Amino acid sequence: MAYPSTSDRVCFCGGDVVDWSPDLEIHRCRVCGSLISEAFFSPEGQATEPASEYETLDYFSALDDNRYQAAGAKYRSAARILTLLGVESGRLADFGCGLGFLVSAARGMGIDALGFDINPESLRQATANFGPFFFPAGDLEQHGPFDAITMTDVIEHVPDPIGVVARLADTLAPNGVLLIACPRADSTTAKVTRGRWAQIKDEHLTYPSRRGLELIAEAAGLRVGDAGTVFKRINVRYLAAYADRYPVVHPAVDKHLSKLPGALQRLDIVAPGGEQFVLARRV
Repeated sequence: MAYPSTSDRVCFCGGDVVDWSPDLEIHRCRVCGSLISEAFFSPEGQATEPASEYETLDYFSALDDNRYQAAGAKYRSAARILTLLGVESGRLADFGCGLGFLVSAARGMGIDALGFDINPESLRQATANFGPFFFPAGDLEQHGPFDAITMTDVIEHVPDPIGVVARLADTLAPNGVLLIACPRADSTTAKVTRGRWAQIKDEHLTYPSRRGLELIAEAAGLRVGDAGTVFKRINVRYLAAYADRYPVVHPAVDKHLSKLPGALQRLDIVAPGGEQFVLARRV
C-alpha cells in the first residue's frame, strides 16, 4: 500500500512520516515504524514539558474510585513490572507514579522506592494511602541517584520522549537500570484493531514501535537489554468505568460491561492491550 508522504513532519527518531490514519490524524514513521499523533507536531506537542492538563486535580477523578476497587489487580501488575526489572534491593524511582501502587508494592518487597508525578492530586492520594514517599516530578534529581527507575504508561504522553529518558538516565547510578513500558505500535493487537486500538487516545502523542522505543533509549545514552510484552491485570468493573471514556473491546460489547453481575465485575483478568517494555542500562 502506498502512503502519501508528510514531508514537513518528522518522528522523534528523525525519520520521515507518512499518513497511517488520516481520520485519526495519526502518522507512521518510515524509519522506526512508530505511530505519531498530529498533536505531536503542534506547538504544545513540541514543548519541553507535558501539557498542563496532567496537573489538574480532576484528570484521573473519573477512574480513581475504580482504580482502588481494582487494587489487587494493580498490585499484581506492579509485581510483574518489578519482576521484569529484576531488582530486589537498592533505591528505585517510579516516574509517573500515579496513585502509587508500584511504589507500595516495591516497598513491600524491601526496595527503597519513591514515586514522582506532576499531578498533585495523585501525589496527595498516594501519600495518604501509602506514606510520605511521593514527590513532584521536578524533585527527581534531588533524591537521586537511583539503582533503578520505572516509567510505565508515561512516555506516550510526553512531548520530548528522548529528552525525558535522557533526564532519567542522568539520575541513574552507574550500571543502574531503566524500565520503560508503553503501547507498542507494531504489536499484534495494534495491527489487528488499527483505528479501534484501545491505546489510541487524544492525550497520547506517540506510540513507539519496538525499534522506536529502543532508539529513544539509545539516543539517551543507554544500552538496551531485554525487551518484551506487558500484560496488565485489571478487573471488569474498572474496564466498565474505562469504557465510558475510551474504547475497550467494541462499542457493542463495552456498553454491557457495567451490566455484568457483581462477581464478574470483580473478576481479575489479563488484558492484551498491545503494550511493551524495554530494559536499558547506564554504562
